[in-house]
Amino acid sequence: MDNGVNLSKRIPYVSHNYFICHDGSIGLLYQAGDLMEVEAGACKIVVSPETIAKVNELNKANE
Repeated sequence: MDNGVNLSKRIPYVSHNYFICHDGSIGLLYQAGDLMEVEAGACKIVVSPETIAKVNELNKANE
């Protein structure tokens, strides 16, 4: 689940399955086959607090 692979296709949706890490990061969980081949198993994308802050700033600027 944590192999640093570059995805070969776009992320099709924002997962509703998530967890919050002790450092404030948000982890999004995806089922096998959603982001990579089924054989790769389940995947996670971890979004850092810094990235979350940047997205929030962009959203505020576009309001």
